[in-house]
Amino acid sequence: RGNAPSGFGFRTDESGVATGTAVALVSDALGRDDDDPISIAVGQGPAGAPTIAAPAPLVSTVVGTRISGSSTPTAAQNAIRVELTSTNGAGVTQSQCAAFGGSWSWDATAGICACAVSSDATGAWNCSTVNLPDCQSPGAACFTATASIADLTGSAGLPAVASDFETRPPVATISSGIVNSHVVVASGTAADGVGGAAAVGATVHVVLTGTNGFTASCDRPSTILGGAARWSCPFTLAAPACTTTPCVLDGAYSATAAVLEANGSLGPAAPAALVVDTRPTSVSAPAATRNPKPSFTGHKVGDGTEIRLCEQGTACTVAAALCRVVGAGADWACAPPAALPDGNHAVVAYEVDASGGLSSPSTLASIRVKSRTATPVFAAPTAGGTLSVPVRIEGTAEPGATVAVKIDDSAALPSVTADSSGHFSVAAGVVTTGAHFAQATATDFLGNTAQSSRTQFDVSLGGQIAGSSFGCSSAGGSGTYAALLLLGLVPLLSRRRKGVALAVVVAASAGVARAEGTDLGLDNFRPASGGDGVIGVEGARPPSDGEPALEARGLLVGQSRPLVFVPDGGGASQALIRNRAGGWLTAQGHVAGPFSLGLQLPFLVQQSGDLSGVPSNVRGGATLASGLGDLRATVRAGILRQERAGFDLAVQASADLPTAKKQSFLGDSAVQSEGLAAVGYRVAFSSRSAIDLLGNAYFRMRPSRDVLTVKTGSEIGLRAAVVWLPGGGPLAPQRVVFEAEGASFLRAGFASGSVPSEWRGGISYCAGPVTFDLGIGGGLVAGVGTPGLRIIGGVGYAPSVCNPNARAAPVRPLSPVHQVEAEPAPPPKPSSSPENTDDKPAAVAAVTPAPAPKPRGNEVTILPLPELPPLPPAKATKKRTVAQADALPSMPDLPSVSALPLPPAMPGAALSGDRLELARPVAFRGSRLPAKEAMLDDVARLLSSHPEIELLGISAPDDARAKAVIAYLRKRGVAASRLRPDGRSDAVELHVLRRR
Repeated sequence: RGNAPSGFGFRTDESGVATGTAVALVSDALGRDDDDPISIAVGQGPAGAPTIAAPAPLVSTVVGTRISGSSTPTAAQNAIRVELTSTNGAGVTQSQCAAFGGSWSWDATAGICACAVSSDATGAWNCSTVNLPDCQSPGAACFTATASIADLTGSAGLPAVASDFETRPPVATISSGIVNSHVVVASGTAADGVGGAAAVGATVHVVLTGTNGFTASCDRPSTILGGAARWSCPFTLAAPACTTTPCVLDGAYSATAAVLEANGSLGPAAPAALVVDTRPTSVSAPAATRNPKPSFTGHKVGDGTEIRLCEQGTACTVAAALCRVVGAGADWACAPPAALPDGNHAVVAYEVDASGGLSSPSTLASIRVKSRTATPVFAAPTAGGTLSVPVRIEGTAEPGATVAVKIDDSAALPSVTADSSGHFSVAAGVVTTGAHFAQATATDFLGNTAQSSRTQFDVSLGGQIAGSSFGCSSAGGSGTYAALLLLGLVPLLSRRRKGVALAVVVAASAGVARAEGTDLGLDNFRPASGGDGVIGVEGARPPSDGEPALEARGLLVGQSRPLVFVPDGGGASQALIRNRAGGWLTAQGHVAGPFSLGLQLPFLVQQSGDLSGVPSNVRGGATLASGLGDLRATVRAGILRQERAGFDLAVQASADLPTAKKQSFLGDSAVQSEGLAAVGYRVAFSSRSAIDLLGNAYFRMRPSRDVLTVKTGSEIGLRAAVVWLPGGGPLAPQRVVFEAEGASFLRAGFASGSVPSEWRGGISYCAGPVTFDLGIGGGLVAGVGTPGLRIIGGVGYAPSVCNPNARAAPVRPLSPVHQVEAEPAPPPKPSSSPENTDDKPAAVAAVTPAPAPKPRGNEVTILPLPELPPLPPAKATKKRTVAQADALPSMPDLPSVSALPLPPAMPGAALSGDRLELARPVAFRGSRLPAKEAMLDDVARLLSSHPEIELLGISAPDDARAKAVIAYLRKRGVAASRLRPDGRSDAVELHVLRRR
């Protein structure tokens, strides 16, 4: 057929061709043929009748069933048509067919539910359905399927014989239960799904899964046993079947069984639960318990209906049983209704059957019942004794028990374990001094607890708080003697019984009420107020009129170990304050007359140490801080000068203002006051070299406090210094100082740490009026605040120190001279010689003077010379003759003079009325005086020997020369209050303006 636009076809029977091969060629419009013709076989015989197989359910319900079969010829795509009718003759309705789904559809022409499919290359075919309804009678064949076939040529095959099929699967049963062996046998029954008949010969497929990933399967045919189709599958639970480690075979297992019939119908899987339990009958209990009614657990393998627990070796009757479990399962638990006594128990379990018979005893369970522990007991000295810091609490408890101790209801200290003997020891560390109580709680290994009663004890510091020293004790010894010496010298501090009044104040201060707080100015060292003093000893010559009015000094002070803790028993001391670094700023100014004002301000740059070893109630809130100390103001007054009274005496009063940071050992945080008397004496070797002796006695009012166990408060003290003025040399210092100081807190009664004593030594150099000081010192008696080593360095402006001529060496007053009348000479004795003639000299009677009177004291007696008789008149010159001359007249005897002193040298200055006459004018160099002026030196000595002269007026050609004379005399020790300029004159003139 030409011009076929999309396809072509023809019937071979129209051409009379029965069989053969048809070749199709394609030619285009130009007549060109295709080079690849197609050969088609025609005239094949009719297809054979298709076979049909009964559907086999895919699952346990009638869901997804199928109708399948085979067809011929094979290797051909045969058209299969299956029609479905009900067995009882009723047709399948259109709605039922639509519900089938899958390959089924409603043939409206034939009015039937049909499935049209094609066979595969092997001739097999399959009509599936989604929802095939159940039959009204379970197990009955309720549907008939008829299959027909047609090949590609349209030849209709023979229709298949109708095949009935069932929609209910075969049914299996499987038994559950307990298996006490590692060989598990699963068993059950099998039934045909058609009519419920025994599915004899059907295969039962069994799957077993269980503990540790165990899985296995078994296929067994069913056999007739006892009139029923039964089956059984044994499974051996061997270790290789485990998939985890360790391999545990006992436990819960699950099994499923499904029947597979010969026609391929597989029934649903029937489940079963199996428990594999190979354990014997047993009982278990904790090894030890503090519960007197402990819980016992166990396992039962027999069929007994009761579990009974009894002590081993006793008849296990109902009355003797510790506990019973009626209707016990495989695993059981029971607790005795009555408490078991403390001790060890051996318990066994019995299974009791329905008749009351006992099985053999189970495995043994040993248990220790312990419901209490021993009460801890404190050992001495904790019980009512006194403990030292650091505190350690000791006692006894049950061996191995854990003991926790509380002090004063505070948090429990870290627990400890009693040793094998029951002894325990708890370190409580630093505990505040005073009364406390302790309470211990012991806990044994089971948790039983026992609490002790409260036990009272006291805590002492366990040592002494003190300073450092070079081996001296701070209690008694030299410190005690020094303090007693202070008390003995108090009445000697001033004249007219002022010292007695001061002693009364000292005694009264011991009773001052104790102040609250823990502040303390730790350092007992205070530098001297002015240049007349030395390192820490106050001088006795405060500045007066005409002397340098202003002095200032700065000191840097380093201390080591000023505060230490010395444990009782001679143990090594512990430094509470290891070192301090600070200093002082001091200034002094002359106010008027004998009065001066001084200011002193201490400061602390750094102090380091550790106060944690001191109980909190002892150290209070003390911290090791830095900052300024208490500002000190001092008023000084000069009383006596050595030039007039033979020694120097000054008094001063000080007040300390609380400017220091509290609780930092920088100050007392309260106003303090101090009274001091200073005595001085100079022993001069020359105008430049001398030795000064200084002494201080003071009383200081301070608040009474208990600071670090030391009873501080008002104190008395002594200071003494020896100062050597070398007097020159290229490297010689201005002065060399050695001093010592001791004090005592009155209310402490010379107790430990209350007698701080210290020595110091140093040298001073000068550059003009500027001084450079270097000193070193340390403790003599280890009172609180006394350092083991003190290093001092300073620089200051002190003209009174650096001017060697500022104070003349004291001289002895001139001895008064008294003229005494000599005894009159006795008359001359008559001469036995013949009476003189005119040409002979008159005789002179010999006179014997009376003995001179003995001088008294330092008086010098000057005897007048006796009057001599007149000489005879001169004679005229005569010629020399050979004759012998007449004898000379006898002369009177001269008075004898014994040990008459040489007349003194003419003084440079002499007192005449109200004038001091100078032997010669004072020599000036311009308006300045030379370093040495003998006239003025004599004036100074004369004024020293005449203390009744209170005021001397000096007149000079100008004011500059008058001031130069005054300055010179002041350097020679004349007080400025005794000198005053008094007008102008051509030369220096001195006038007495006022006498006493």
